[in-house]
Amino acid sequence: MNSKTASESAFEEFCTLNQIFCEKIIEGTSPTPDYIVRLNGTNIHVEVKQIDDDANLSSALQLRTPGAHIRAKINQARNQVRSASAGGAPTILLVFNNLDPLQRFGTEQHDFMAAMYGDLTLFASRETRKTIGLFHGENKAFRKCKNDSFSAVGWLYKATTDVSVHLYENMHAKIPLDFKSLPSFITYNRFKEH
Repeated sequence: MNSKTASESAFEEFCTLNQIFCEKIIEGTSPTPDYIVRLNGTNIHVEVKQIDDDANLSSALQLRTPGAHIRAKINQARNQVRSASAGGAPTILLVFNNLDPLQRFGTEQHDFMAAMYGDLTLFASRETRKTIGLFHGENKAFRKCKNDSFSAVGWLYKATTDVSVHLYENMHAKIPLDFKSLPSFITYNRFKEH
């Protein structure tokens, strides 16, 4: 019998604390998400991943590429959520930071944004030499017809007495998540294509 990962334990605790129906999916020969949850009558498939190591966390400078941890987890979960999405179910990837005691290094909001929609890039005027805009550029994991099986990617955070989930919408999802029907204890950011 396999023991639960820290991320699985945190997710199951989140479901128990919030009285969410949660069923572990038995692993078979084909890749599947980890769980099915039911929120307001909708079955949602959830894949839970955790960040366990990064040599840069122990360095004095703590250098990293924004979004790298999240982008890696999106790539690892791609096949697991694809089958559920193909069956018409919304899917969520939740990332748990098991690396940093503060659960921040690599899982801050700008990390999710950079991983999903690209590195934050400044647009400057050659004439005035001033910044005239920002946009998300290279290294995006999501765009039309790429990783559109994910309905959302989220941060699974465990405090001393509480567990929370914050979701980031995939605006390119084939099966969008009904954010308006989510319970108030699940927070989220939604996006519009520019």
